[in-house]
Amino acid sequence: MSEQNKIDEIKSEHQIAEELFRRKPQMKDVFNPTHDWIGYLLAEIERKDEALRFFLDDDNYMPTYESPTGTMFSAVEKEGRKRAREAL
Repeated sequence: MSEQNKIDEIKSEHQIAEELFRRKPQMKDVFNPTHDWIGYLLAEIERKDEALRFFLDDDNYMPTYESPTGTMFSAVEKEGRKRAREAL
């Protein structure tokens, strides 16, 4: 099984647990710490994946922004470091 498939499986299981907790709130007391950590980790994975998608998009390397001095630069040059820091 690929890593992405495993992550998708974990997301699906997490959503099933969310639905169970909505129906039977007392179940969340038993599984809450683990469930919350899984939700946190899934959100972190999604945030990092979003940053990777930004860097993988060829359009983000095209010079589309102009500085006050007239120099053209790309979205990666403009936002790349910020996005990388946010992903870490």
